Amino acid sequence: MIFLFDLFKLVDEDGAIDPAAMMSNIFVQRMLNRMRAQQDFSDLQLQRKRSYWKQCAFNAVSCFGK
Repeated sequence: MIFLFDLFKLVDEDGAIDPAAMMSNIFVQRMLNRMRAQQDFSDLQLQRKRSYWKQCAFNAVSCFGK
């Protein structure tokens, strides 16, 4: 997803696309997507841990045995 203001940076005065700017833009987008994915994954792990400890608080036998 390239924003409109990014397009102005990518296109030179003669209308040619600057390859270095394009590669930089793609790199930044991939890094942001990777960071978002990691954030979602860590949130999911925390949610699992919370639900596990809620279950243990409710029924200690199911977590710690008889």
